[in-house]
Amino acid sequence: MNIYRVPQKRAIAAALLLALCLAVIAGCGNRTASDETGAASKSNDTKQTSAASATAAREGEQSAEVSIASADEPIGNRYEAAGITDPAGFDAMFEQVQAAVAADDRAKVASLALYPIRVNYSAEQSVQIKDAAQFIAQYDSIITQSVKEALRTQDKKELFVNAQGIMAGAGQMWFGGTVETPQKYGIIAVNP
Repeated sequence: MNIYRVPQKRAIAAALLLALCLAVIAGCGNRTASDETGAASKSNDTKQTSAASATAAREGEQSAEVSIASADEPIGNRYEAAGITDPAGFDAMFEQVQAAVAADDRAKVASLALYPIRVNYSAEQSVQIKDAAQFIAQYDSIITQSVKEALRTQDKKELFVNAQGIMAGAGQMWFGGTVETPQKYGIIAVNP
């Protein structure tokens, strides 16, 4: 018995097993009966698609102009995931927060919060601010230089949006909306 053949056979077997696992993970081999019957028509579809593409290319730049124009159109309510129903109203509130923080208008910033708000100083320390008076009293520890800079440089078109709310900067300030109608928008959390 040759001792070099056994490891070589194991290596080949391992490689084949790995290839099989990767094929399964990638979805290879998941063909259904309808896929089998559709395979013949796909070659005809490919020929028709190629012909349609050639026709579109001959028609010129008109189709390119349509796609460029549609790229500039608004995409709808980009804040929908956060439960915001009036994107223009949210944008107006966000601009007010930016202006009030830039002007260091403590009362205005405090009026733009949806109380109670959470202030997370660290992973171990967070405080719930219950009203505008408490916010103003703790303003310097809530609206830090990091928060001011995040709001100063934040473009509203680049706000991060998810089901938790709308984030400015790297999470320095979070915004949300109330559930009642008409909705009110404001600060819901600060991470100084």
